[in-house]
Amino acid sequence: MRKIFIALCIILLMVSVCHASISSQDRAYFPAVLMYHKLKTTPLNEFDTTPEAFASQLDWLKDNGYETLSLEDFISYTKKGEGFPEKSVMITL
Repeated sequence: MRKIFIALCIILLMVSVCHASISSQDRAYFPAVLMYHKLKTTPLNEFDTTPEAFASQLDWLKDNGYETLSLEDFISYTKKGEGFPEKSVMITL
């Protein structure tokens, strides 16, 4: 499970959404966006996430000082052209 979580994090960390008015030099930090499609009680493949694994991953993020951003927070930071807080992450489900 840890191996799958790490692989998922690496893949998802490479996913970025860029706003036209913010260049890579202008932003101090850009948050990771973790995309979950569906939680499944019985995983069908290595990409499926159980509710228990999801809870464990959220605990890990919290224990390691990550702050979750809502979609509204994300849009607000982007529109203002401000840097995002360090260790911020947006989670979609």
